Amino acid sequence: MGFSSNSLSGSVPPSLSKLSDLESLSLGENILSGPLQLDSFLKLRKLSDLDLGNNMISLLIDETKIDPNTTLPKFYSLAFAHCNLSKFPKFIGHQTNLVELDLSYNNIVGQIPQNLMSIQTLEAIHLSNNWITGFHNHTIKLPWSSLHLLEMQDNSLQGQLPIPPSSIKHYDVSNNNLSGEIPMSICNLTSIAVLDLSSNNFSGEFPSCLGSLINNDSLIALNLRNNSFHGTIPLECQQESELSMVDFSHNHFQGKLRRPISTCMNLEYLDFSFNQISDVFPTWLGSFPLLKVVMLRANKFHGVIRKPQSTITEFPRLQIIDVSHNYFTGALPHEYMLIWNAMKDFKLSNLTYMNAWENDTLTIIACLDKKIVSSYLAACDFVEDIIMWERTFLCLIFYFGGF
Repeated sequence: MGFSSNSLSGSVPPSLSKLSDLESLSLGENILSGPLQLDSFLKLRKLSDLDLGNNMISLLIDETKIDPNTTLPKFYSLAFAHCNLSKFPKFIGHQTNLVELDLSYNNIVGQIPQNLMSIQTLEAIHLSNNWITGFHNHTIKLPWSSLHLLEMQDNSLQGQLPIPPSSIKHYDVSNNNLSGEIPMSICNLTSIAVLDLSSNNFSGEFPSCLGSLINNDSLIALNLRNNSFHGTIPLECQQESELSMVDFSHNHFQGKLRRPISTCMNLEYLDFSFNQISDVFPTWLGSFPLLKVVMLRANKFHGVIRKPQSTITEFPRLQIIDVSHNYFTGALPHEYMLIWNAMKDFKLSNLTYMNAWENDTLTIIACLDKKIVSSYLAACDFVEDIIMWERTFLCLIFYFGGF
């Protein structure tokens, strides 16, 4: 029974819990409200999929009325996002067939309990936007052997980075309080497509095996933004690499940018801003055929930006570039303005290349994260050349000299 993604309002009808043969109930993404006692739904023995999430429901669970020795429904998926929960429901720990669990956007406090960590059938876990501090017994090596997706962003995770199993494809622990160095075991994630470690307190150098992580045929997006990493930026791409975005901004990376041995054929978004990189302008980035966004703001780049050697092959898709707050000298390389034809066709509706980051929207100048849009709007105070057409926006940000 599916009623999701509508504008249904009012309370959930109690009569739904009387449908003894009900196998699936989806009420997610409506505007249903009020308290809802879950106990009555746990009596529906055939129920396998239950979605009550993303409403304005306050889900009530009387654990004293749930006897784990009785037959509970064998759920395949449970979605209780935005249900005003303050702790992990105990009955979930008795599920043996559960594949997907969504408890995001609640008020759950404390550690993930042991019984939840013992459910080996889980493939997707959504726990973002809670107050979760870690895992039972401070576990670092996570146990779910079939896990493909783990979202724990915007929590209160502390300590070392928990390492998921090698089956993981999407791992997001951004906006937490994790710290320390990244363990070498992260390079065992050979199936990873999206890895977001941004906005934590990680430090040290990223493991040297990062190159092999980038070069596997699955990694699409890597976000290390807003940590305390140092050392040189390890950007290596094989031509068959699927990597389309990297964000190493707001760290302490230094030294020169090492030119990859091979061209990063699929790279579209590159942000190295707010580091301590000391180098001349990396003209070799112009050989990346799909590169659309280049952010080098607030580093120690220096010297003259030379004229393009080719009017066809250098930065053929570039739409956004920010090299402000560096130490460049000499004349503004206006020849680039003549060959950056992709900017002339720059329409907001065409910016689809950041879709790897779910739930974020590109606005105005293709900022990856809604939280940093305002900072790039502020950056336009330094704009030296703005051309606007109907539904078209071009923002070239060049600021020559130091701070």
